[in-house]
Amino acid sequence: MNSRPSIVSLLVLLGLSASLLLSDGIRSPATAKIAGAETEVVAQVEDGVRQEQQGRDRYELGDFEGAIAIWKSAATIYETEGYPISRARVLSNLSLAYQQLGLWREAREATQESLNWLQNSGNQGTSVRAQALNTQGKLNLATGNAEEALANWELSQKFYARSRNRDGVLQARINQATALEQLGLFRRSLQVLTDVNTDLQERELSPLQATVLIRLGNLLNTLSRPNDAREVLERGLAVALDLELNSEQISALLGLGNVARSLQDASTAFDYYQQALALSPDLNQQVAIELARLDLLVNAEDWEAVAELLPETLANLDRLPSSHRNIYSRLNLGQAMSAWKRATEPNSSREMILDLYSTAAQQAIALGDRRAEAYALGYLANVYEETRQLQLAERLTRDALILSQGINAPDIAYRWLWQLGRIKGLQGQKQEAIAAYSEAVTLLSSLSEDIAALGREFQFSFQNSIEPVYRELASLLLDSAPGESVSQDNLAAAINVMESLQVAELDNFFQAACVVAEPRKIDEIDSRAAVIYPIILSDRLEVILRTSRGPLIHRRIPVASSEVENAIDRLSKGLVIRSRRQFFQPGRQLYDWLIRPFADPLNPEEIKTLVLVPDGPLRNIPIATLYDGENYLIETYNIAVTPGLQLLSARSIQQLDLQILAAGLTEERQGFSPLDYVEEEMEILKAETSSKILLNQEFTSASLRQEFEYSSYPIVHFATHGQFSSQLDETFILAWDSRISILELDTLLTEKTLDGRNPIELLVLSACQTASGDDRAALGLAGMAVRAGARSTVGTLWSVNDQATSELMSQFYRFLNQKNLTKAEALRAAQLELLNNEFYDHPFYWSPYILVGNWL
Repeated sequence: MNSRPSIVSLLVLLGLSASLLLSDGIRSPATAKIAGAETEVVAQVEDGVRQEQQGRDRYELGDFEGAIAIWKSAATIYETEGYPISRARVLSNLSLAYQQLGLWREAREATQESLNWLQNSGNQGTSVRAQALNTQGKLNLATGNAEEALANWELSQKFYARSRNRDGVLQARINQATALEQLGLFRRSLQVLTDVNTDLQERELSPLQATVLIRLGNLLNTLSRPNDAREVLERGLAVALDLELNSEQISALLGLGNVARSLQDASTAFDYYQQALALSPDLNQQVAIELARLDLLVNAEDWEAVAELLPETLANLDRLPSSHRNIYSRLNLGQAMSAWKRATEPNSSREMILDLYSTAAQQAIALGDRRAEAYALGYLANVYEETRQLQLAERLTRDALILSQGINAPDIAYRWLWQLGRIKGLQGQKQEAIAAYSEAVTLLSSLSEDIAALGREFQFSFQNSIEPVYRELASLLLDSAPGESVSQDNLAAAINVMESLQVAELDNFFQAACVVAEPRKIDEIDSRAAVIYPIILSDRLEVILRTSRGPLIHRRIPVASSEVENAIDRLSKGLVIRSRRQFFQPGRQLYDWLIRPFADPLNPEEIKTLVLVPDGPLRNIPIATLYDGENYLIETYNIAVTPGLQLLSARSIQQLDLQILAAGLTEERQGFSPLDYVEEEMEILKAETSSKILLNQEFTSASLRQEFEYSSYPIVHFATHGQFSSQLDETFILAWDSRISILELDTLLTEKTLDGRNPIELLVLSACQTASGDDRAALGLAGMAVRAGARSTVGTLWSVNDQATSELMSQFYRFLNQKNLTKAEALRAAQLELLNNEFYDHPFYWSPYILVGNWL
């Protein structure tokens, strides 16, 4: 009797699927008679099975060439013995090995042959067909064809479902999320990963759980939700540790390092990268970690450490085969090297950088990856731009632009239009430069819903890759020779550019289009208001005044941005120190720059309200504290802030009754201190207005939802802790049971409009503050004001005095209840009450309250 195991038992021993081999429908050698020629067939097929497993072993050890040789032999055996489905499976695995070596032609041929063998297999080859399509998706993604990869994985999911392979279905969906992310469809990708993660919660720990948690965490970080990302990645790391999954541990550590970097915690990020590097035997992962470390060092301007790491990273990258991933690694390395050269050797040779980009371009052409080719050519052009070889820079930039437009990639086309604008500016062709810049801004405006996709291949920030396009265009529009005035058309265009920048910043904050802009004229809103547009440029401060009377008025102040930012910083710090009065000097300096040049048109007899469209760090200070040497600005004018006139509604609160929903906390919750005067504030509101009060345990997300569902309130007042931040997931208000994020608040406040009732007129946040140490934190206040759907928002720039808040809010609603006062007038009157009170006359008490949005 033959002592060898049957094919079925051998497959079980090898961990393979018996159904894959026996479903060919030709014969079942496990049940064949073991005699003569049939015994030889069995022996051949068993040898093929053994070779198939040996190839897997070689593949897992990283010996891809060895795996290829063995799998080729197994494929020949299966073809000779008439097992087409088994051959198709081996060919699919062969494609994976070829992909690891960068042998893309061979990988395509193997995948296509695998699918050809399966074409007429019917239901018998369903599982292997799913596997082959999965492999083809990996091939397409690796060569820059994300759309085709997505289609492969959607079809793969269907075949896995037919074969009842639940893990296969989930893996296909995870792969789909990866393709969606590469296409810039982040919201769809997030939904897919969230759904898969929910499905996996009902199952025992598995490698798939680690995979999806890590992918989900990385995506949340991309979407500017670093705190959520950290929590998810830590869970993914825990699963990887429990299951001893080395590769997943490395990926989780790399992701946590990126989150720490997003949170500006460089030390923690570096520690995570070091841990990941210590675990990694894989060269691809090592290069990814080294590039992350390089980016961290470049941001820290640690040029000595950058110089030490660059050669090692380049050497490792050169050892890797060409692929979509490694082309972008080469481009990222070139960016790090360029930053290092600019900082340390600005006039030195750029040959090494040119070689990096040229190689990337050649590899992209060989792969047919036109997106990567566009990047490579654009970055080559940038090197020639920096070395003032402008004709060559222009030609390569135009080539990159044509490629980007040809593949309908506006998210990279805008970069080359921006670059072309810079080159034209250097060539002294101002109008051509303005035209290129304007087209770039138009593209950016069209990309508001996909703004998170911009620069997704690289570690770019909004400030570095988007904001400068707007500022440089504004600078060109406002540039003029000495003695020449800027045309009204250019002044209006500059205003439009800066308002568009404000919208883009909010879209970036929410990682989605959050506002609908509608151009408005000031006389459509308030004929007695004046709008001030300060534009902070690197070498000067440009200020434009818009009133309902006459043309736009323009002043140029020859002061560097660093000096402006220093004055803003000194004023901001001085205002919160109650024991000192060091805010007068910077307050007067800013007054001289922003207000005094417009003394005549800002005649208080004609202009009652000043509306600031704040640029950059000006969002972080109350302009009410600007000082003319005798009086604060608030003593002369009503004050309001807006991201732009195009975001305003002309409706006035005077048309509404003061019905208020007020919610507050007096007790300590989630580590936040008690607010002793909130109860008194609530009682005053109840006495001054028609109010519904939710205090302490009554103030929950559910109770708010119920109130909005059954009642209509034109004013919503929160007297609770909260925070505004430049990070979306750190902008919240505190309820009794939880933190209510800005997105949750948006849902709560807009749900009540579903039955046709009007959105809220005024949102008051009486105890919130901007995040300490976050120089863009007031963006969260503007975001809260816009996203909440309120026509106006009153918020605070720092942690306010509890008793002073109660007093100010009492006065605010008392004045607001006088039908002849606007919101800006009521807030000013309340602030003046405190200013004229010897206990509260320091700006710390009265100035942090700012009105954002419609001031009427």
